[in-house]
Amino acid sequence: MSRLRRVPLASSLLLLVLLTVSERAFYGVSAHLNLDCKCFRLESQFVPQSRMAGIVIFSKQPFCQRIEIIIFLKNLKRTCLDPKAKWVQELVDKVQERTENKPAQ
Repeated sequence: MSRLRRVPLASSLLLLVLLTVSERAFYGVSAHLNLDCKCFRLESQFVPQSRMAGIVIFSKQPFCQRIEIIIFLKNLKRTCLDPKAKWVQELVDKVQERTENKPAQ
């Protein structure tokens, strides 16, 4: 009886691992909070702000020695941006400018 229970659990775990790995490979973003860099594939091609829903900027950390910029698109996808791309630097400057000029709540 216990053998019947292990098979579905093992299958479920395998499926979960495969989905996690494939999602990371597809989006280029780690889906889980861990002590590692979140991005492993960087996009330098321009993305219009009209397609963006949000942005997260991670500064250098002891566990990841690079700045990481992740944008969330309106189609629910996530993309890691290349911080060396000129348009990305301008986008980060705009975001930081808005954050600095935002009144305290």
